[in-house]
Amino acid sequence: MFKYTNCFRYINYAKKYFKKTIIGIRLFKSFMQTHGIRICVIFILILTAIVFSAGCNGNKSKNQDPSAERQSAETQQQQQNEGKDSQSSTEIPMELEKLEKDIEEIIKILNGPSADSEEETEEKDKKSEQQNADETGSKQDESGKEEKKSQDKESEQKNGENKENGEENDQNSGGEQEGDQKQQDSKEGQDKEEQKEEKNQQNQKDQQEDKSQQEQGKGTRAQQPDKKDPWQDITPVIDKLHFTWNSYEPKAAKVEDSHDKLNTFSDSLNNLTNSVNSKDKLSTLVNANKCYGDIAELYSIYKKPNISEVKKLKYYTRNIILGSMKNDWSQADENMEHVKTLWDLLKNNLTENNEEYKEPSGTLDFSIKEFEKVVNEKNQDLVDLKGRIVLANIEIIDKKLKGD
Repeated sequence: MFKYTNCFRYINYAKKYFKKTIIGIRLFKSFMQTHGIRICVIFILILTAIVFSAGCNGNKSKNQDPSAERQSAETQQQQQNEGKDSQSSTEIPMELEKLEKDIEEIIKILNGPSADSEEETEEKDKKSEQQNADETGSKQDESGKEEKKSQDKESEQKNGENKENGEENDQNSGGEQEGDQKQQDSKEGQDKEEQKEEKNQQNQKDQQEDKSQQEQGKGTRAQQPDKKDPWQDITPVIDKLHFTWNSYEPKAAKVEDSHDKLNTFSDSLNNLTNSVNSKDKLSTLVNANKCYGDIAELYSIYKKPNISEVKKLKYYTRNIILGSMKNDWSQADENMEHVKTLWDLLKNNLTENNEEYKEPSGTLDFSIKEFEKVVNEKNQDLVDLKGRIVLANIEIIDKKLKGD
């Protein structure tokens, strides 16, 4: 009985639904008959508005393409410039290396504390050997002249003795040999004349040899250059420094944190130039090393590991030697502390996971300890010698870092 009542309910629901749908269809038909034309017109207007707006937007996009391209090009250019700036911050310019080289050249011309390369030491050895050979050659020529003169004098003395002995024998021979004696006298007279001619010829030869040897001596002296005034060699190097600085400064100014360092080097370069103009050797060496220390600071603005620290190590080592030359041992002690502190940090950076730096680092480590001993003893001569050895060992590491 319950099942039949549910079926009747569903049937009633279905009848009501169909009645409602039929009523809705009839209402829609009547609505379309009265308002259908208006609805179609509104629909058409909406479509045309959509099409028209789409066409305007297309024209605007076409007109705006050049400006958009310009903007995209500008953004790409900015990105490229940023890329270049990042590259320039990692690559060390050639002008900076030239500045360093010229400052080292000034110190070497004045025979200041510097590290000579193997090629420079070989050239110095060759020049010294050539000078020694020239000196020994001139001494041998002089000794040869004296030997010739002594031999000529001995031969003349022997000839005179022989003549005297011959005359004595002729006088003792008696009257029977007077005719023979006259003949001998005439022969002796001829022999004397011949000997005189031979002497004259020999003297002329000796004079010619003396002249040729003197000319050779002048030639060797001309080949040996006279010692030049070192300031004449330094002046063109100073001029070159200013021109190189003029081309480097605008490039370095684009790198971050370079402004103060550039101003410091500019002042140091002017001070160096003034000391060169005054021809003060010690002041020139001190100001040249100050410029080198500023160069070491400029190396630090580039993203090259350990390069700046090696340059600073050279600067402090050279400062110790210059302090000893002025008898300023407080300056020497202060810079010695800088050397030890900086070397401890640099040594760890170099030798960590890098076998090729262990041997030169060990050599430099021992030379710094020897250097510290003589600084504590205030021995100026040994400070100069040991300091140059330290500079030579630092130079070896510096060249290795440039090759990496």
